[in-house]
Amino acid sequence: MPFMVNEIDVLVFEEAYLRQLAEDYVSEIGIRSHFLNLDQIRSKRKRLDAYKELTEKDFIFLLNQDGLHIQMLLKTALCIKVDFCSPQIQYRLAKGGGKSQMIAKALGLKSVFRPRVIDATAGLGKDAFVLASLGCFVQMYERNPLIQLLLKDGMRRARQSHDSKPNSELKEALERMKLKPSDVVEVFNQGITQFDVLYLDPMFPHPDSRSLVKKDMQLLQSLIGADSDASDVFKKAQSSGIARIVVKRPKSAPYLMDKKPDHSFVGKRNRFDIYHSTA
Repeated sequence: MPFMVNEIDVLVFEEAYLRQLAEDYVSEIGIRSHFLNLDQIRSKRKRLDAYKELTEKDFIFLLNQDGLHIQMLLKTALCIKVDFCSPQIQYRLAKGGGKSQMIAKALGLKSVFRPRVIDATAGLGKDAFVLASLGCFVQMYERNPLIQLLLKDGMRRARQSHDSKPNSELKEALERMKLKPSDVVEVFNQGITQFDVLYLDPMFPHPDSRSLVKKDMQLLQSLIGADSDASDVFKKAQSSGIARIVVKRPKSAPYLMDKKPDHSFVGKRNRFDIYHSTA
């Protein structure tokens, strides 16, 4: 999957106190920043028009008091961000089933065993955060600089949330998560024997507009495309010596590389295919 940095060329920040953070962020990915004073821009429609005047692209980075977002500037003005403190994430942690949920079973969590996990396609970090909350150490790899920045900002805000309102569970989960802003292929060259599981959740195209894929995933797909080299990562993982590889797929999707797994956990929408090392 190519680095689609050219799909975004400006980071707009809406509060003057965010100027330094905005400058730090744009220096990482080589785009420009712009301060938009909202004192005289009240309506959402006029705000969206103001964004459009700053770029010819379909997306911008938007930084405000709620964090860093990718904002779509088309008619359907969707936006996405990484938010580990969102009500949805908190509900999943509280009601998602803990170690009995499919992802936990697929990765082999036990009462006395918390695997060390490489999340090879971290995306928005939701699965990584759930696994870290269950006690796993998760090393996240996300090679797309745009999504790296969203992850970095999400972790920054989660730490600030803990600082302002101490939450030991949140703090411990964040301590178990490590973001590597690079291609996971690099880790294969270094050796991964210290890890127990490689988790792969490749982005795949959803040509059917009626698909159940969530809106944030639709936006990501329109921005960065599908993971065209997921098969290469899978092959490298198989020969790496890691004990278990878990591939997340839509329930009805074909197996990755048409390779039948050793076993699978199947839910209403998704499937987790488990492969054991061939090395």
